[in-house]
Amino acid sequence: MQLKRNVFIRIYYDVYVKWYTRIAMPVLLALLVVFAIYISGPENYIPIAQVVITFFGAVGTGSVSCLFVGRALNINPLLLIFIVAFMESDMSLFVTLNYDLLATLPYLGKLLKKYENKAGEIIKKRKFIEGLELYTIFILMFIPVYGTGAITMSLVGRLLSLNWKKVWIAISLASLSRTTIIVLILYGLIT
Repeated sequence: MQLKRNVFIRIYYDVYVKWYTRIAMPVLLALLVVFAIYISGPENYIPIAQVVITFFGAVGTGSVSCLFVGRALNINPLLLIFIVAFMESDMSLFVTLNYDLLATLPYLGKLLKKYENKAGEIIKKRKFIEGLELYTIFILMFIPVYGTGAITMSLVGRLLSLNWKKVWIAISLASLSRTTIIVLILYGLIT
């Protein structure tokens, strides 16, 4: 009887607590930041809302375009860097944490497993690639090119069977570095 109870608790934990936590954690982090911005007053949250709308509205170029909007609205450069880097980091966290959940979806799961197996075969054939995956993800995320955003790079990292923490950290650091350099150039601190 005790064994059945332990198995039930383990299954309950794996299915409900683990997955709900993975889905809720990035959302709760975003809600905390939204609340902190909201209590700072309308002189802060209205321009920041315009930056966020540009980030999600300008498909493919949103992470760079929103920096120009932030500069035009004269937002504090540190706040602008934090907001954009946080949004990309939070999206990356959501995707990397929930990749396994995506893999359980009927059609998409089969497709992801197929590409994951192909990537594994390529890496096994070419041993020199094995240590370069995270650097490649960092560099592709650092260079602001269409299709190299946080979500895409998170999926690529997970397709390469990399640890979600390493992928998330690489993407977060690349986003922070890229955003910082662009903002410093926009505000005239680097010429």
